[in-house]
Amino acid sequence: MASFRHREATVIGSPANLAARMDGLTKEPNFKALIDDGEHVLVSKDAMQIINSFNSGFEFKEVNLEEMHLIMKSFPEEKRTYLFQLTQRNISLFNEVLTANAIQIIEAAT
Repeated sequence: MASFRHREATVIGSPANLAARMDGLTKEPNFKALIDDGEHVLVSKDAMQIINSFNSGFEFKEVNLEEMHLIMKSFPEEKRTYLFQLTQRNISLFNEVLTANAIQIIEAAT
C-alpha cells in the first residue's frame, strides 16, 4: 500500500496467469463476437465446475477454442472456456447460492 487513497496489489500464480490469458482471448475478433452483447461472463473450466458444485442447474455455453483456431498462450492444454450466461435463471440460482452463504444478492439488469 502506498497511501490511504492509493492501494496496489500483485496477484501471482497459475489462476492469475490463466485469467490474464483468458482476457487475451477477449481481444481476438472471432472470440470477441461471442461476448460483445455483454450478456456473458467468461469463466475457466475449473470455475465452471466450482459454480456447478453449488447447483448443477446453471447454464453455460461451452466455447471450443480448437474449433475457433485459438490457443491460450501459456495454457495450450486449455481447449475449452465457458460463458456464464446472464439469464434470469442463472441470476436467480446464483442469488440462491449467495443467500445460502450469507452474501448480499445481486440485482438483475433491467
